[in-house]
Amino acid sequence: MPQPMPRQPIDGSRPLRCRRRLTPVRRIRHVVLTSVCAGATLLGGSLSAQAEQRLTNTTLRSRTAATNVAGHGQHYHPGACVGPHCPAPSYSQPFLPYYGHGEVPDYLAPPQPPMEGQGRRADDQDGAGQERDSRAPTDDFSFPPDMTAAPAPSAPSLSGATGTPTAPASAAPNAIGDFFGIAHTCRVITPTFTLTNYDDESSIPVTPRFDSGGNLISVRNPITGQEFAVSEDDGEFFVDNGEVIVGRRSFLAPCPTVNVVGRIKATENNSPIPQDRVFFDYTYYHNVPLSDPDIGVVRMVPGIERTFLDGMMSWELRMPVAQTLDSQFIVGGPNNGDSWEAGNLYVAVKTLLYNDDRLALAAGLGITTPTANDLEYVVPGVTTVVVQNDAVHLLPYIAAQAANETFFSQAYAQIDVDTNGNPIEVFGTDVGVLQDQTFLYLDGVLGAWLYDNPLSDTLVSIAGVTELHYSRSLENADGLVSPLGAFGGGANDTNILTGTLGLHLMYAGGARVTFGYGVPLTDDRFADGEFRLMLNWGPALGGVPSLAGR
Repeated sequence: MPQPMPRQPIDGSRPLRCRRRLTPVRRIRHVVLTSVCAGATLLGGSLSAQAEQRLTNTTLRSRTAATNVAGHGQHYHPGACVGPHCPAPSYSQPFLPYYGHGEVPDYLAPPQPPMEGQGRRADDQDGAGQERDSRAPTDDFSFPPDMTAAPAPSAPSLSGATGTPTAPASAAPNAIGDFFGIAHTCRVITPTFTLTNYDDESSIPVTPRFDSGGNLISVRNPITGQEFAVSEDDGEFFVDNGEVIVGRRSFLAPCPTVNVVGRIKATENNSPIPQDRVFFDYTYYHNVPLSDPDIGVVRMVPGIERTFLDGMMSWELRMPVAQTLDSQFIVGGPNNGDSWEAGNLYVAVKTLLYNDDRLALAAGLGITTPTANDLEYVVPGVTTVVVQNDAVHLLPYIAAQAANETFFSQAYAQIDVDTNGNPIEVFGTDVGVLQDQTFLYLDGVLGAWLYDNPLSDTLVSIAGVTELHYSRSLENADGLVSPLGAFGGGANDTNILTGTLGLHLMYAGGARVTFGYGVPLTDDRFADGEFRLMLNWGPALGGVPSLAGR
């Protein structure tokens, strides 16, 4: 009988060999053993395939977990965190379920061993110059991969306990914010000048002109442009064949310190984490007390933010425009409440002071530059008062952000300081400067992740937030009294508390959509309510490890 071929057992030991001469009893045993060997071989191959598949799934889930450690502010890649407090991503963290459908992204796919005949390199030679078998284990490749070794973080680019914000501290959407600005109407008192003609007894308002000492020297007809010299006699003013009647007018108008487009706060669509993004904010303010009656204001703010110094700092530009009250206010009306007005350009810079996997601290400085129109009070036909928009505001702030597996929070503290004030002209004559009040802004945000699917091609995450915003004046309103008029700067003690509820939707590719609505919680207010819609476009967002792990 020919000798059977040796069989390779599944445990990798030496081959089994059958005897050449078999008795009938041993022949039966041989058949049984041969069948058992064949069955064991087939079963062993099936178990090996299942084990390999389990290892593949384990690798995939572990890599998904490492990827999901990234926050929503930055895209994660292993070793990106440069600070000593940043967590080292590890493949040994808890496995996360796989949410994907269809093909697995390349960066999540597990490594595959080289096929037979592949993987040889020019330097794959042993010490004797003989070519090595590429299938043999080498130091360059091992399968399955080491599930405990963590990638080494890259060298820090800045010294200190800081790092690129890739930890969960960055896993929080931007604050929504609340502020329009101080919106009050004030009583303004100005003189009036009327020219009465002796011939036809007609009267027309005229524009006066004064000398350096404040004495009336002429009046001008605003319609024809004709100018008449004025002479004074015992407190009365005369022109050829006529008389100038001097009176006083008192009227309600937007306070000289009011900007009809509104102010900008650091908390509006902002985060302590520096970001690369472009954004667009839409806000509708209901019943803003800029005039009597109140009006609705639509404000839109396009902007851009860019990081530098390896993501540790960023600069930002915002340019508000609004459909609001006309900056040329007509005394006695009617006034246009649907005028499109440009606001003051806002520029800011912020820097991370500290960042780890749970906490981020930042500081920033905003500057408001006077690009809006001057505010004018116009008696029909005569520009009576001009409040020049010259004030430059400095807005330093500090901010903090904290996050755990489910919740996140933010806090801001900011001061708004007018550095130089706004000059006031009455009939073309400078009468003084009005200073805007210094304000303190305190803001708090608390939110939670409601949904997360980091491998979705559309909606990635949903977060709900509640916010409280407190604005308080730190000094009394400025006032100005001169022979040509009296002007107030608004309420002396302003305390505004606003509550805001919002929802953040985050999409694949880096698009973020935010809805919010805020209402005043105090008697002091800048509006009866505000609806906010915010759009952000930036780098692709990471997942949320807490929800993904549920």
